Amino acid sequence: MFSAPAVISVAAILAFPVLYGMFQSLFRAKSIGLPTKFVGIDNYTDMFADPEFWRSLRITVVFVLGCLIVNTVIGVLFAFALNRAMGAVSLPSRGHDRRRTSCRVWRPRSCSGFSSTATSGC
Repeated sequence: MFSAPAVISVAAILAFPVLYGMFQSLFRAKSIGLPTKFVGIDNYTDMFADPEFWRSLRITVVFVLGCLIVNTVIGVLFAFALNRAMGAVSLPSRGHDRRRTSCRVWRPRSCSGFSSTATSGC
């Protein structure tokens, strides 16, 4: 209830550029600043008919999936290495049972984004 104004504000701020971009995509202009002409979905049909679009989309998907896989593998390898080197490092939690939360998995997972970016160039 208390966060509703913030959520609505952020949603409005994020939604406006998306909706305006969708609206602008229905028009065609020869150059920036020149008058536009309404073309409807012709821009989309041209885009989907262009083989360069599909080539670019395939390259993007391969790049993103490759980076995600490399990131995950490096994070898991760091977790195993830290577990082997340090054992379980635990933090007490609230409550009477004092369950232990292992840091050996979360610490390397949190830094694997940097390390995989630095090592793989993603």
